[in-house]
Amino acid sequence: MVEAKADRAYIFRFHNGDAYYNGTHKNKMSCDYEVVTNGTSREAVRLQNMPVSLFSQFIKDVLILKMFYPDISNMQDVVTKSELERQGIKGITAVPYYRDGKLFAIVGLDYVRNLGDVNGFAKNSQKEKEWLLSKAEQIGDLLI
Repeated sequence: MVEAKADRAYIFRFHNGDAYYNGTHKNKMSCDYEVVTNGTSREAVRLQNMPVSLFSQFIKDVLILKMFYPDISNMQDVVTKSELERQGIKGITAVPYYRDGKLFAIVGLDYVRNLGDVNGFAKNSQKEKEWLLSKAEQIGDLLI
């Protein structure tokens, strides 16, 4: 979060309501880890047991590495856009985290006070995608 000059960093994990990852299909996701800068709202408590079917486009875009929006006003997915606006998010980057070749979690950064960092983060660049994927792998291996 600090390196990317974001206001919030988080991890969403997939589960079925009782158990987390075990290699089978999961129908819910919850924000299990969250850190924020001073003055940024915590959203994790409201982002629990969310049906993945409500956010299928968001998840699809994360999987194909298209969830890089320095300004969410350019987002086409109305469901995702309205949920992000509710959280006060102006810009977002999110990538998948895989374990044993299966989707395990989503690692993301939110820009609440400012649009995406002017130094290159949240600019949809290949460099940023590679950096965030690397960080997601390190963080996922450490925390999850």
